[in-house]
Order: sequence, then structure tokens, then C-alpha cells
Amino acid sequence: MPEGASGPASRGLLARIESRWLPQFESAVLVIAAVVITILIGFHISARWAGVSVRWTEEAARLVTLWATFFAVPIYLRHRRLLAVDFFLALLPIRARAVIQLAIYLLIGATSVVLVVIGYRLAIVQWAQTSPGLTWPMTVFSLPIPIVAVLVLIHLVPLLRDELRAVVTGEPAGERDDHGPGASL
Repeated sequence: MPEGASGPASRGLLARIESRWLPQFESAVLVIAAVVITILIGFHISARWAGVSVRWTEEAARLVTLWATFFAVPIYLRHRRLLAVDFFLALLPIRARAVIQLAIYLLIGATSVVLVVIGYRLAIVQWAQTSPGLTWPMTVFSLPIPIVAVLVLIHLVPLLRDELRAVVTGEPAGERDDHGPGASL
């Protein structure tokens, strides 16, 4: 889409963050996580083969896997690829489909708000506890919950806007501008 009246240049800061910077950041986190997990597991296997037990590598690999798993959620949400049963939705009229999808997004948003609050509280409580292998604060293990919940809320803004538009106009919300049907993640 060219930069213009309806393009990214006319959108607000939140829209630019959601459409440009966050996808790059989230993708980078996943790529770095994959590389780090590979290195950690390779090091752990090599150390075991050499007869040395390196306990912290297992915990570090679990930690990185945890962060990667959480960071995949906003990416899938952004691309409308969260687990869903689309068969019955496809049979409904456009407005009914949009109302149901809007309700789903509102439920995801409400759950994300709860996760921000609970995740923040959990991170505070776990600050004094340390992990056995890395001896890092357990907060590092619970911090993805509120962080990713905030990212989900940011990604929900354009999705909610699209579904509201579909309810009002009766035109399908369709795919996001930045990818087409069948686009890879």
C-alpha cells in the first residue's frame, strides 16, 4: 500500500508501532531464541559427552523456550492465525461472523488485561526467589506473562477496529494489509 491518506504515514504512533516495529521485534526475539536454544542444547550435549554435568544449560534452554512460546502468541494473533474453528463461522453472514469475532477479540482483550495485572503481581512476588540452576530471580520466568499480554492488547487494536468496521458496513474484515491469504509467518 503506498504511503498516503490511508497508508501508514497517516496513522498514529500506536498503529506504526503495531504494524512496523513490533512485528520486527517479535520476529527477532523468536530468531534469537531459536539460535540461543540451539547453542545451549548443543553445549549441554557436548558437555555431557565429555563427562561434565552443566545443570544451568537445561534451565536456560527452558527459560528461552518459555519466552519464545509467549512471544509467538502476538504474532499469531496479528496474522489472525490463533487456534479457531472457522468452519461454522464461514457459514454465517458477514455481520454475524464479525460480531462473533469481535466478541472473541474482546474476550482475548479482557483476558490479557487480567494477565497483565496477575503477571505483574507474580513478577513482584517472585523477585526474592531464585531459580536453582541459573540462580536468577524467578521473575525472569514469569515476566513474559505481563509483557506479552501488553503486546496482545496492542495487536488487538487494529483487529477490533476491522471487526467493528465489518459489523457496521457488512463488508468482511478479511486479512490484514501487511499479509495476504496463505502468507507465511
